[in-house]
Amino acid sequence: MLVGALFSWWYGVGLREQIAKIKKSFVMNNDRFSILLLLKTLFQPFRQISADAGGKGIDEAVRAALDKLISRMIGAVVRTFVIFAGLVVTVLLVIINTIRIIVWLLMPILPILGIVVLIMAGSGNG
Repeated sequence: MLVGALFSWWYGVGLREQIAKIKKSFVMNNDRFSILLLLKTLFQPFRQISADAGGKGIDEAVRAALDKLISRMIGAVVRTFVIFAGLVVTVLLVIINTIRIIVWLLMPILPILGIVVLIMAGSGNG
């Protein structure tokens, strides 16, 4: 009866809790890296202080345009690195969480498999 209750919890409530934790890890990863938002803003200026021509001469207009261009390039480079890091972490999360679910599903069966292997190894020496 106790073993049945353990298996019922393990493959019922316990498995649902593991899946909920995995979903939470993906939500936290998405919140941490915000890959879609970074893609939308990839070529926007990066922390631009001030690059306004201000109605002055051609020199200021060229300088402002160059400042904006450099700021956009820096923004694109930084955002690209963050997007790449986010994708790497997402792939690692998929791998780790797949292993986590497989181990969770097999964990109650492992002692039984261990006993079977022990009996098979013992009978081979005989």
